[in-house]
Amino acid sequence: MPENDDSSRGAGIFLLGFVLGGALGLGAGLLLSTERGREQIDDIRQRFVELRSQAQKVASDAADRVPDHVDLHPGEPAPEA
Repeated sequence: MPENDDSSRGAGIFLLGFVLGGALGLGAGLLLSTERGREQIDDIRQRFVELRSQAQKVASDAADRVPDHVDLHPGEPAPEA
């Protein structure tokens, strides 16, 4: 049983170090940032909107390239042409 206790303790220490490291990294990033927090959030939101728009365009283009004869819904009757 002592091996199990050591393993659990090691995992706990690792998790604590991981959480503390993330918190310190976040704090350092905010302190060293050239932008205010609100500006960063707005910038991230704008980038997300742009990426989402690009992903939708790529998905739409890919859907347009799928041949009409590909059975996208197996088990359902084929539409009449």
